[in-house]
Amino acid sequence: MTHFDSGLLRIRINFSPRFPEEQPRVKFETRIFHHLVAPDGTICYSPKPNKKEDIMSHVEAIISALEEDEPAYDPRKIVNLEANKLFWNGEKDGKKLYHRRLRRSVQDSTEEFPV
Repeated sequence: MTHFDSGLLRIRINFSPRFPEEQPRVKFETRIFHHLVAPDGTICYSPKPNKKEDIMSHVEAIISALEEDEPAYDPRKIVNLEANKLFWNGEKDGKKLYHRRLRRSVQDSTEEFPV
């Protein structure tokens, strides 16, 4: 079970004519509370260096970035200050609140899709 179970997340991936030299721009159209997703929906992720030309490697890297429970701290990836503070503050209650808000945003995502 992950924090994303039963969620429906809509993302947009824009490829430049200079792909794979230029990484695609990936943006969540669904609001999500995550330390690697900026408030405007832009996600910070890194595809495998030897597979940058493979479109699937970008999709896999996005999923991995979202689901990774214990990533290495990287100050270059601070894109959501509020989520980042909760995720990395070192206190159990902070991380608990972070996961609660992440799950809530995923649950709310299902309301954006018609039944």
